[in-house]
Amino acid sequence: METLQVEIRDGIATVWLNRPQVKNAINFQMCRELIDTFAGLGDDPQVRVVLLRSGLRDVFCAGADFKERRDFSIDDMRRRRTIARRAYEAISRCDHPVIAVVLGKAIGAGAELATACDFVIAGRSATFSYPEVRWHTVGATQRLPRLVGKARAKELLMTGREITAEEAERYGLVQFVVDDGEAEQFALAKAQAIAAHNPYIVSHIKRVVDFGAELPFHSGAFVESQAVEAVLVSRQWERGVGEFLQRHAGKGEERGGNGHG
Repeated sequence: METLQVEIRDGIATVWLNRPQVKNAINFQMCRELIDTFAGLGDDPQVRVVLLRSGLRDVFCAGADFKERRDFSIDDMRRRRTIARRAYEAISRCDHPVIAVVLGKAIGAGAELATACDFVIAGRSATFSYPEVRWHTVGATQRLPRLVGKARAKELLMTGREITAEEAERYGLVQFVVDDGEAEQFALAKAQAIAAHNPYIVSHIKRVVDFGAELPFHSGAFVESQAVEAVLVSRQWERGVGEFLQRHAGKGEERGGNGHG
């Protein structure tokens, strides 16, 4: 690949944004490679968690590649927007959990790339901005309000201002803020904690939370019941019962457990 690097180790895949000469600006090629990469990782039974990172320390992603657009026609711009949306969706719909690790600037499409992941771990150097208003265009109007609320999203989009990692955490854009030097190990530990669990169940949790969040509560509860039914049919639950009984064998415990559902 020209714009990404992928490393898989112990069930954890790391996808590195790799266009350092343009601060990881997103072009057609990166969009295509993101789509293909996350589809492939989602189908890979050896992968349980994905980390999305930058090889740069001061920039996660500088947003769209404006130099690429220099000679674009209107149709070219339409195709570029479509393939970018598909790239974000490839990340968000990946069967495995995807964690963004952000150091430095995440600008425009770069911020969208990070927030397409299931959650974001940010170093204290991280900043986030949506400057599309200054570029005389529109973006991030759907994902951002779902993360930070409608009013806050309007303020960020209409001013284009840059926010710190701590602000982003308060707003719900980022879930964890750590020192830059600790970000890699923190993200790895979080990925390992997820990878330790049954990937079939983790995948169902991701799908049900994502789908249910777009529905009224009772409809979401029905979606959860369908997922539980799939688990019952797969007999995955028997593994959980067996492991619980094995852990507590000989302890004289008569309680049924502490699970839910």
